[in-house]
Amino acid sequence: MFFSFAKPTSLLALIFATLPALANPVQIQRRVTVFETSIAAPTTGTTISPGDSFPFSYTPADSCHEAYSGYTVWLLATSPTAADLNSTMAFSQYLYYFGGFTVADFPGLPAFSNAPPSTLSAPDLGESAPSEVFLTIVETISGCPN
Repeated sequence: MFFSFAKPTSLLALIFATLPALANPVQIQRRVTVFETSIAAPTTGTTISPGDSFPFSYTPADSCHEAYSGYTVWLLATSPTAADLNSTMAFSQYLYYFGGFTVADFPGLPAFSNAPPSTLSAPDLGESAPSEVFLTIVETISGCPN
């Protein structure tokens, strides 16, 4: 069964923690911003078959200028929204989870062992798989400097 990628989407999950005074609880704010796309490859409309490799390229938003950016890659049956994320910033309803990756945001920083690959392999979603799927990135930022 062939399927094609609908418009790739990335969700930027911002989780901020304010440092507590002694013995005070930590206040956590969850903010999610939806970007139309930051995924360079695959492009919208790319058609692949199960088991095929396809190019993968994503440049993190890095809006807080952290040293490293972490993100997860998902395959969804419907266009994602911020409301689709659960409390752990993951999707409860998904077709396939490609994994979590970490990239250095500045040249010269050492690479992590879970660096993103340049290609991903299309999973076999079975005969009942949708003909159009959504490759989705969730980038998590732990905080921004003042």
